[in-house]
Amino acid sequence: MLNLRHRGIPKIPAKGFTLIEIMLAMFIVIVLFGAIALVGWNITQTHPLKEFSQSLETFIRDTRRESVERNEPLSIFISEKGFSRKLLESARDSPDLRLPQGVSFEILLWPNERWQKPSDQQWVFQPNGLSLPVSIKLYYESSWLSAQFDPMTGSIQDETYAFED
Repeated sequence: MLNLRHRGIPKIPAKGFTLIEIMLAMFIVIVLFGAIALVGWNITQTHPLKEFSQSLETFIRDTRRESVERNEPLSIFISEKGFSRKLLESARDSPDLRLPQGVSFEILLWPNERWQKPSDQQWVFQPNGLSLPVSIKLYYESSWLSAQFDPMTGSIQDETYAFED
């Protein structure tokens, strides 16, 4: 048998990383990114603007649903203090959704192209479930959140924000 091993020739160590070293480095990077993402997600979920936008979305969706169930138009009246729901034909009010302390907002009601301060605007929900498109921009200290509501569902269609501590 032919022996192809040469004696006396030193073995040259391989250059580079082993598979285990690469996998360990990737694991550490993934854990770090996951921790950073979790902290960032937690901050946005507990911010006063985020909490209020979720409450507002629920309020809007409930108004839309109630309008369809009653088969009559309902309105959300928008003032600088917050939002209230009323039947168009009656003076009966439902509970208000008030702004949290320190929060202000602007509203963009279709067909306007400019953001406006709230001044007793009315957002009507028809019995067929439709409403006009509305966007709301909330402010709290140096943070802001902008939400565009879907006219078909009342859900937040698009949301952008900048939260600062």
